[in-house]
Amino acid sequence: MISRFSHHSLNYESVVLFGKGSLISNTEEKLHALKSVSDHLIPGRWEEVRQPSAMELKATKVIAIPLEEATAKIRTGGPCGRQSRLRARHLGGGTSRSGKIRKPYSR
Repeated sequence: MISRFSHHSLNYESVVLFGKGSLISNTEEKLHALKSVSDHLIPGRWEEVRQPSAMELKATKVIAIPLEEATAKIRTGGPCGRQSRLRARHLGGGTSRSGKIRKPYSR
């Protein structure tokens, strides 16, 4: 960890979309959209899993958003600040966060 509060850094990925969303209610369009998202995340996964039941489809909302504008930001890397600012008792690295506090790691 960095020795000063004002020198903490955070890696992130952020996307902001601007557009007017509309609910997809047509079953075939909804299935096509869900398959597209599934196959984008894990190619071929849609064919490997049980298809959604009528009740699951009814409970799942799919929104189409024609993009008028979009922005994306990504921050990667280690802590900001000069190494000389670090005190020997502080780690110059990072910690993993995924819902659990994990042991700090060093790059």
